[in-house]
Amino acid sequence: MPGTRVHQIINPEGEIYTIDTISPRSSFYGPYWDAICHSQNEKCPIRARIGNSKHSRTGEHSGYTVRVGNVPCFLPASRGGVGFDGQAAREVHVRVISIDPNNRQIVVERAFEADPEWNAGNRRLRSAVEKRRPIRARIVRLMRNRNDNPAGLLARSDGQDIFVPASMSMQVVTFPEESLANLPILVVVTEWNEGRREFIGSIEEAYRHTSRGAPAPSVNSVSVGLSLIVDGDILTVLLPGNCLGYIDANTIVNVPAESRTELCGTTIKCFVTSEIRGAFPRSFRVKLVV
Repeated sequence: MPGTRVHQIINPEGEIYTIDTISPRSSFYGPYWDAICHSQNEKCPIRARIGNSKHSRTGEHSGYTVRVGNVPCFLPASRGGVGFDGQAAREVHVRVISIDPNNRQIVVERAFEADPEWNAGNRRLRSAVEKRRPIRARIVRLMRNRNDNPAGLLARSDGQDIFVPASMSMQVVTFPEESLANLPILVVVTEWNEGRREFIGSIEEAYRHTSRGAPAPSVNSVSVGLSLIVDGDILTVLLPGNCLGYIDANTIVNVPAESRTELCGTTIKCFVTSEIRGAFPRSFRVKLVV
């Protein structure tokens, strides 16, 4: 099936090219190249399907291959190409930002405004920003800076990207990296970054919200904490007064071992059984109050 026209496009170097989508002899023949050229020239969204994750030479996630029909394109991480691991063939809306006919390289960006589901999620999280209420999200990956140090966490909730800076992560960025993927966390969404098309979130503010200025716990008392992570058989909980609590996960009834991580990113009641002497920060052995 032919395209509808012969397009003139400008490549990244500013050179003008003619792309014929009508002639069967053209290497750009067909409706998909027609749609791609139209998207670049008219700045309009088109549908594409997610392919494989791409990585830089240092192993960092750099984006995804996507396909417009049978034509491969590249969706950079900086242009919305994050959070689709395990979602091969998922359909997304993209906009073409550059075409290089010489090597047939096409770069696209997410066209968020064309996705009704994304827009609905965006409105809900903007409402959360205004109300300053904690929401639950799941970590996508640990983000690193150019010096390979943890810069923060990329999380997702309601289809929206949330960046939690390391300074607001309550040290979650120091957890083993392999334990972070898909880990539930509780965050307060503090702002919307229009330039990066992502929200900024804070575990620290969520912790302050749950602790409500309560004093450090005492032995043989009940305290409310924010559960962070399950490491082996230990569930770590943030307690008031910047204290830590450790629960033997084997004592948690009615929660299978494979589902223990679902306790993370929630507020839980704990009974404080003893203090771990000499620990810093102050740490306690606690039990989950059902």
